[in-house]
Amino acid sequence: MFIRPFLAVQTSFWPFLVSFLLFSTMGNLVLWINLKVTLLSVLFPSFILVLATFRWWKDVMRESLIGYHTHKLEISLRVGMLLFILSEVFFFVSFFWAFYDASLAPRAELGLAWPPKGILPLSVYSVPLLNTVILLTSGVTVTWAHHAIINNYFNKSVVSLAVTVVLGAYFMYMQYIEYNEASFALSDGVYGSTFFMATGFHGFHVTRYHFPILCFSCPCSWSATIFSSFLFWSGCLILTFRWCSLAYSFRIYLLMR
Repeated sequence: MFIRPFLAVQTSFWPFLVSFLLFSTMGNLVLWINLKVTLLSVLFPSFILVLATFRWWKDVMRESLIGYHTHKLEISLRVGMLLFILSEVFFFVSFFWAFYDASLAPRAELGLAWPPKGILPLSVYSVPLLNTVILLTSGVTVTWAHHAIINNYFNKSVVSLAVTVVLGAYFMYMQYIEYNEASFALSDGVYGSTFFMATGFHGFHVTRYHFPILCFSCPCSWSATIFSSFLFWSGCLILTFRWCSLAYSFRIYLLMR
């Protein structure tokens, strides 16, 4: 039997279903924020989306196990994931751009000051610093899991993945505490919007990639899919480290003025 170097895509309703559920979830989220519709309209399609995504990824994992994922196909999947991470980088660049455009040259609308008057910023040496340490530690544990799975170390892979998931969950808990302690809100001008959009979407990425890591972390097999999950987690860590570095540099800049 001739095996093609690339996978011949078969008819599947998962892309259509997942796209519809994504549109439904985001649309209902906008309605919940602006029109105060019931939260169930957001949670129900989100739950169905998780189930549909799990089934779709399960099919991809099955294709890998039965030999459909050739070397060329694995390369193409990894390159596709790298391009997706590149698009995510530019997604966060837009938040950085808005932050530095407003902070380096505050306009009259901001009172010619940064932070704007009435805004009490969070200390970078409290929860933000702790969350940075947590995420960098999770980068170490997920790399440990990566090498453990490659070398078929079952116990080490289970332990390292469990530690990674626990660290990610603890990060989200600390971010929840940080949001509760913040003296400003999303509606408080450019400061609140850039802060909550950047940190919120970053937290969303961390939460979202708990799921594929749990779904695809089968220590007895290896595929490009779990590699992509680990790669994306590492990408989130790089973005976090870069954001903290930029924030720290800007803090030094303010102190030297």
